Amino acid sequence: MDAFNYVQDRYSKFLSELPVYERENIGTPKIFWWCWLQGLENAPPISKMCLKSLRRNYSDYQINVVTLKNMGDYVSFPEHIIEKFNAGKISPTHFSDLLRLELLINYGGVWADSCVLATGREKDYLQEPLFIFQSTWRNAPAHLGSSWFIVAEKGNPILKMTRDLLYKYWQDHDALGNGGFYFLLHCMFHLAADKYPDLWAKVPVFSNIPPHMLQMEFFKPYNPDRFEQIKRMSNFHKLSWKYNPAQLAPEKTAGTNYDYLMKFFA
Repeated sequence: MDAFNYVQDRYSKFLSELPVYERENIGTPKIFWWCWLQGLENAPPISKMCLKSLRRNYSDYQINVVTLKNMGDYVSFPEHIIEKFNAGKISPTHFSDLLRLELLINYGGVWADSCVLATGREKDYLQEPLFIFQSTWRNAPAHLGSSWFIVAEKGNPILKMTRDLLYKYWQDHDALGNGGFYFLLHCMFHLAADKYPDLWAKVPVFSNIPPHMLQMEFFKPYNPDRFEQIKRMSNFHKLSWKYNPAQLAPEKTAGTNYDYLMKFFA
């Protein structure tokens, strides 16, 4: 059984017993949440470049850098979550899923993964009660959208229910299962969105394909005209920091989009 079908069967009763959350209707604040658990000084250069892009393009936003050392200043977690994270049963990746939910539920704002590059000012969706880039092109039923960029008002009902489901899963399990459980957040988000169809229907639809175009052309030769085309596709771009040093050697990357961006945001 794949992950989505498993959690749908396993947690349907729990889901029906959860309270019906109401919107707080207080607007989405001008806050970016950016995280590198090990501390900004230990973040890879590409992630640091992405953070600089947020600060340059959104100087009127509060940009909070969250780490293991300071996350307690913002949020708290159930005891079983901290215990399993410290024991290595919850990976840093899946702990960050819980962290982004708690931050957005408690404060609202925009969660941007550490490898999200900003190249312009967005006018369409940063003030929405909820926004994610959607996966309308995928066949997998769990993938309503991406989790690397989430806009939310404080106390958003869909996010609160997603969090409740994830906490319940980790109360019941010490590990992820096989068959798509890496995307556990996406599975639980789908279940929560189904409980609030009216709220989900109001989320504006923007495909998550255009924000990936720059990553696909990251090491291609920089061409100003093509770069402007990519910028027009999206103001936010999902990159990756997972390259070995040999791939990023100056003799291999000179003149590429990567090279241009690292110098532009130096």
